[in-house]
Amino acid sequence: MKSSKGIYYLKHGSGKKIILIHGWMYNHRIWKDLLPLMDKNYEITLIDLMGFGNSARVQPTGNYLNYLTETTFNFIKEVCGDDIHAIIAHSMGGIVTLKMIKDYSLKMDKVVLCDSPYNGLSGWVKTLGSQKKLTEFAFKQYQKFPMPLKIKTSILAKKATVKITTFLDDDYYLAPAQGDPKYASTLFYEMRETTVELNFSDKMPKTFICRGEFDILAKRDDLERLAKFSNGEYTEFPSVGHIPMIESKELFNEYIKNIFL
Repeated sequence: MKSSKGIYYLKHGSGKKIILIHGWMYNHRIWKDLLPLMDKNYEITLIDLMGFGNSARVQPTGNYLNYLTETTFNFIKEVCGDDIHAIIAHSMGGIVTLKMIKDYSLKMDKVVLCDSPYNGLSGWVKTLGSQKKLTEFAFKQYQKFPMPLKIKTSILAKKATVKITTFLDDDYYLAPAQGDPKYASTLFYEMRETTVELNFSDKMPKTFICRGEFDILAKRDDLERLAKFSNGEYTEFPSVGHIPMIESKELFNEYIKNIFL
């Protein structure tokens, strides 16, 4: 269903409220292997961020990440209310979550941030994203041919992306094709240099930070710094890239289980 803010969402289970927020190039289906573990004990809300999945297509003026943060915060207030137990967020979703805590004082008991490049993208990925038109073109090609391009990406980045054995699951790799190319490419461009200033430790809930060992987007030093700032726990998954909930489902699910169950 869609909220009045244009955000598509699904609810499962009952109990304390946990919100699952996907990252760039994905939608709510990225969490499908985690959901059965959680919805027996919690009310789980899965959302598609604005411009992705089944949510509204938008071309806002100004900073897109600020807009994304505002619309997500307004959605949470409308649909979930004030009694949020936790947010589990991946990549760009983690940036949005940090900004909601910092800019809107969003309160919760726990937050799990997975591979979230809050201090800009790393290395050659930042360089490749320096041209908006090039990124938009690449995204359009990904919409047309998600599987071949994913294979090429995996070969290029070696262990940094998902294993070839998972490519046959359309739920993961056709999901990005529902996004808007201009919106997605502009967000990627903005994330290259985005920095969420770490000066709001008094607002942070109990924090859990995780990262894949071979992640090419979120830098290890940054996430270790975020863990120290938030007095949180830092975990690194061995032989895993940017998407641990797909690349190492059992290990990631066990990690979440230890936090919540």
